[in-house]
Amino acid sequence: MHLAPLTSRPLAAAIALAAASSAFSQIIAFDDATHPVYSGAQGGFQVGDNGGFGFGAWQSTAPGNQFVWYSNNIGWGTGPGVGYAFGFYGQGERTRPFASALAIGDTFTVDFANPWLPGGTYAGISLGSAGNERFAFGFTGGGDFYTFTDASGTNNTSLSFTAGGLRLSFTLTGADTYDLTVLRFASSTDTAPIPEATFTTSGTLGGVAATGINQVGVFIRGGNTWGGQDVFVNNLTITAIPEPASAAALLGLGAVAVATLRRRRRA
Repeated sequence: MHLAPLTSRPLAAAIALAAASSAFSQIIAFDDATHPVYSGAQGGFQVGDNGGFGFGAWQSTAPGNQFVWYSNNIGWGTGPGVGYAFGFYGQGERTRPFASALAIGDTFTVDFANPWLPGGTYAGISLGSAGNERFAFGFTGGGDFYTFTDASGTNNTSLSFTAGGLRLSFTLTGADTYDLTVLRFASSTDTAPIPEATFTTSGTLGGVAATGINQVGVFIRGGNTWGGQDVFVNNLTITAIPEPASAAALLGLGAVAVATLRRRRRA
């Protein structure tokens, strides 16, 4: 008895290789504001808390100025009490160490949102190590566009302010180089995020050359010292590419899948 062909040879190969390559990227660190350690309510988030996996405990130069609260921007819930995000207010730096420094090929992803900011107040995300900022992204109150800072200085993106939040994906491509993709979401309330614009760039990291990135910072700098300076982050994620031996093994599985399909065609 002859079995009907499952698919064409080129398509079979593509499917098998895609299945194998999809496993190449693996999540090695993740945390969001719904983790039980943060109590899921305002006031439940304290310096020293450590939810998720692959990160160290939260640290802060402004203890007490952090909270977990409902956010329409990057919590993406369906009503009050759902869709929590990490919130920070007032000037200072809040940092989250990585279990290990980013390796070449690793990608750090974070959702970021800032409400209205007083003129001159700069709120954003930094990547580097203690005392050595290698990259920063953020928005300055009174400005027109989100900006990023690397070895070339501070540069405008093509993304104007949004109350809908953004998703940053930062990939380390070399000891001193990176790729950045920023997805901006439309302003919306109590809905899933709606992508509306994308910005991509590549560049050279600032700070001390050839030094690792082993922490993320969430900061509010400059401007007034009073309130009205909130910033939210959520869904902190690090994805990695397996070592070559592991990748080769996965490709081997893909080859086995192709061979199996060929045998079925000849049966």
